[in-house]
Amino acid sequence: MVRVSRRDSLPYRLAEYDLRRPIPVVTAREFAPVPLPQNLDTPRIRERLTAAALRVGVSGFETRGRRLHALGVVGVVDIGEVVVEILPKTNDGAARGDDVAFLGALFRYVGAPNDLGLSEAGVAKEGGDLLEIVFTWASRLAAKLLEEGPPRRYTVQEESSSAVRGRVELRHLVRQRPGRAFELTVRHAPLSRNNPVSRIIRWLIATLSERTGSMATRGRCLQLLDRLGGVEAVMPNLRDLDGLVPTPSEVAWAPLLALARLFLLQGHPDPTRGGAVAAIAVLVPLHGLFEAAVRRVLRDGLALHGLRLTRAGGALLRSDASGGLVDLRPDFLLNRDHTPVVVGDAKWKRIFNGDGAPQPTERDVYQLTAYVAAFEAKAGFIVAPLSEGPGPALRQATYRLRGLERQVDILGVRLPVLIGTNTAALTLRTALCRTLCDLSWPAVG
Repeated sequence: MVRVSRRDSLPYRLAEYDLRRPIPVVTAREFAPVPLPQNLDTPRIRERLTAAALRVGVSGFETRGRRLHALGVVGVVDIGEVVVEILPKTNDGAARGDDVAFLGALFRYVGAPNDLGLSEAGVAKEGGDLLEIVFTWASRLAAKLLEEGPPRRYTVQEESSSAVRGRVELRHLVRQRPGRAFELTVRHAPLSRNNPVSRIIRWLIATLSERTGSMATRGRCLQLLDRLGGVEAVMPNLRDLDGLVPTPSEVAWAPLLALARLFLLQGHPDPTRGGAVAAIAVLVPLHGLFEAAVRRVLRDGLALHGLRLTRAGGALLRSDASGGLVDLRPDFLLNRDHTPVVVGDAKWKRIFNGDGAPQPTERDVYQLTAYVAAFEAKAGFIVAPLSEGPGPALRQATYRLRGLERQVDILGVRLPVLIGTNTAALTLRTALCRTLCDLSWPAVG
């Protein structure tokens, strides 16, 4: 008869967290002040939020005077004492639920199956925060993958055996004590569930169960830990993950391995707290999301017009003696018959003002001019988001580039419409692709 301790039962393990102190969740918008509670609006909290964002390679905040401001990113930062979620600003009167829903739709539209993203997560209109969405997505994906069992690998083991299987370790045999000649020390590699990938997944699920504030997510994680019996509970390090090469059968686990690496990357010692402070930052630059959304539209739609979207590179300044200087990195390069015809750039900024007139910065125009000249393109374009409100979903302003006599279009699109699934979205995507197709045909000066 096996007796189960009350402390090992799932209801008891869930009840251990009932007295957890609620952590305040603060909602901020891009390029806006972060409304921290008065008791948490301190230099130490502001520094920790900024540092947590920088550890993932993203500048998410900046301090102006005594106020913390969000930059052009979206995501969430949890430093243990406060959770700050940064949402896109869809329009001036938008509710938090609308912005969260839009962000979820944007992630799903640009997401790739093997990338860390929210492509499989459900985003509710109200309730919850972005960090819990990430935790829910990760736990659900782990549960789905564990239906077929944890990753299994051939793992080298040494054990004493009376039968020869694998390779006999002669160095142990020569040191064998008298009377134990019937035992052999052998080394073999059976297919085992206790392998580096499974141990990382187990650590990630345990971490999710500790950090989530959702009882449903915590219960799911604890059930998954029970299903991972036999997998050693060890904390991995970054070298374990960097040296790990997933096999073809482990590709589906790549998003969870990426999330585990994100957690490990953000662990850091804090002498003021007597060790390590739990901090998580999941941040994505909005410019990258906007560019990815437009790229998908162009990739899917321009092929019908005989245009191909390609990546470009090279240097703006070339020298036979010293090589090149200043890399060329346009966001979009449209080719026809392997010849560049249109070059473009995406800008996550409000270029169009209220009356519809574009107001790009000098830097934006100079950058596009350099791209048009370097690639000898027929035309160029800048695409930027439009603010919500009355008016068309696509705006176009046409100019001539002095000196080069090339056409340059400044385009504005309503991003929520562009990534939608209705007829209006299809109409806007078609109109944008047709506009760029027309831009690729003008005669040179």
